[in-house]
Amino acid sequence: MTSPKTPEKKLASLQQWNDRRAILGSLAWLVLLFWEIPSEPFRPIIKLFLLAPWVMVPLGIRLAAQLGPEEKILSFYRFGSLLQPFAALFASLSFLLPPGIQGGLLTIPWLFFTLLMALWGGLRIFRGGLSSAPQTCFSAGLILLSIGGTGLALSRFGLQPFGFQEPIVLLVAVHFHFTAFVAPILAGAAGCFIESEWPAARCPFFIVALGVIATPLLIALGFIFSPLLKIVSVLILAASLCLLAVLQAFLLRKLSPWPAKLFLALSSASIFAGMILAVIYAWGELRGEVLVSIPEMAKTHGILNSLGFSLCGLLAWRIARRKEAP
Repeated sequence: MTSPKTPEKKLASLQQWNDRRAILGSLAWLVLLFWEIPSEPFRPIIKLFLLAPWVMVPLGIRLAAQLGPEEKILSFYRFGSLLQPFAALFASLSFLLPPGIQGGLLTIPWLFFTLLMALWGGLRIFRGGLSSAPQTCFSAGLILLSIGGTGLALSRFGLQPFGFQEPIVLLVAVHFHFTAFVAPILAGAAGCFIESEWPAARCPFFIVALGVIATPLLIALGFIFSPLLKIVSVLILAASLCLLAVLQAFLLRKLSPWPAKLFLALSSASIFAGMILAVIYAWGELRGEVLVSIPEMAKTHGILNSLGFSLCGLLAWRIARRKEAP
């Protein structure tokens, strides 16, 4: 008689399932690049966004699940892993319809999935507290993802919260699927490595963790209430991510194999270029000038942030191992 699976074995099985989903999701996203999306002005933004539900989120929740395979917490990860590909499909189909009731209803499965991930993240904080900065980063990324799911639903229902029109509402979904979700996940992965391999860097890492967790919400509040708050929050986020890039650069010599080093180096380099563009855009908005247009940001900052920083960073930490001592 076979013995029941332990939580560790169940976690390993789910991780393999998420690896396969990320690979199949990459193929699905490449197919979606050739879709004829009716929203002509926002097509580049939409196609970059679809990379998140198909590829970024499976890789991100896989990294987050490396901590604490407790049975009750693992059940959220298990159910979310099964739901995610179907929710991603419906979210993609929503863009084939004009904003309205029908298009909005297709985003409900994805909204439910992101809320489930937020519940998982909240339970992790409740059980583990805030004693571990890397674990807090993982949990915060899972929680902030739900705001991205809400932004997507609002966009496809055609709603205009606080009077904002498209593509601003869609950009909320983009922001909270990439920067707000992926950045804390990458920071958490780097923090786990720093705690075991480079304890002297814990203080600068704590600054990074605080920055990537707090600033996404502050930027959103700045859009609603205060342009000054927005530009200050963007500057803090840019500084936090640049510091993360520096920490990642110092970790390169401790990683193997070489593809992990390459991907992490590309991720770090993309941070600097992408954040310069973000600061220029925010500064122009504060002065009432268009220094970089939204379409230009999608083609430059969007590509650097999604393919460069996010995808390369997630791939790096997926395949990274500690370099063995000679």
